[in-house]
Amino acid sequence: MPRRRAAAPAVRLALLALLLTSLPGLTGCGSASGAGSEEAKSGAPGDRAEPAVGATPPLLDSNGLTFPMDVYLVPAEQRQELQKAQDVLIDQCMRRYGFRYTAPEPAVGTDVYGENGRRYGVSSPSLAAKYGYGDPPQQAPVRAPRPARGTNESLVLDGPPDLDPKSLPANLEEAEKARTSEKNTGVVNGIKIPVAGCTGESGLRLYAPDAAAVDITFPQNLNAEANERSRQDSRVVRVIRDWSACMAGHGYRVPSPLGVPAALGLTDLSGARAVTTATADVACKQQVNLVGVWYAVESAYQKALIEKNAEVLKNFKDQQQARMRLADSLSG
Repeated sequence: MPRRRAAAPAVRLALLALLLTSLPGLTGCGSASGAGSEEAKSGAPGDRAEPAVGATPPLLDSNGLTFPMDVYLVPAEQRQELQKAQDVLIDQCMRRYGFRYTAPEPAVGTDVYGENGRRYGVSSPSLAAKYGYGDPPQQAPVRAPRPARGTNESLVLDGPPDLDPKSLPANLEEAEKARTSEKNTGVVNGIKIPVAGCTGESGLRLYAPDAAAVDITFPQNLNAEANERSRQDSRVVRVIRDWSACMAGHGYRVPSPLGVPAALGLTDLSGARAVTTATADVACKQQVNLVGVWYAVESAYQKALIEKNAEVLKNFKDQQQARMRLADSLSG
């Protein structure tokens, strides 16, 4: 199978919004957006058949679940190390132009729901009884004000403000050719600047050093695709219908466990009404084994996608190990 072309960088490569949260739009209470980029869509019409699922164990709190795709997803600790490594690389790049880069303080906080705690909506009896559909109160981190930057310093850091993301290099090799080309007229202190600034260069150095780099979001896109397919699976549709009927018995007319607050017009997500609703929500999930059924079905879709994309995923894993070695070498 051909390797996926690495995605072009945005500012700080956005440090990959898809990586910074385990499954954007799926971990909260709302419904998710699409299943991931078209690039990760690997299913032909014949692949849409529902995979076989064995016995579905009774499960409730989804926070402790592990999925087949987990071995390819970058864990939080590694994401933090890669961010630190990128900050070092940005500073190294900025020094070439006579500037220094100080990384912003990272956000501090603990997610009591974990990576998968709200994958299928609220599922923890204790958290539902305490917070309803809301998040526990957290003290906002105190951040030092960003230092003011001059025009040249900003240009070196982020590149020209009118950059077209679609025109950016896909890997570091392309970026270096673009930086040294005659068309690049951005010069600071006698040196041509990277096309997307030091943030773009550092991101490519970590995530797309050459044309063989697998798109850093590829496993995440497969993860999202499996989740989207599972939502349309007849077994999940059936158990959601059973859950909805259970909720109706408690006086709540809601079609899906994803998006309950919006469906019921709950504005205070941790208020008394939300707590009462969330408690009934979790009880209905337990009654129909929604988490157990959905988890088994989604895992089956993940296994099928892993098998279909085995070569690309192996390359991704090898490249991730190389990234971590680079990050480790920069931490000393």
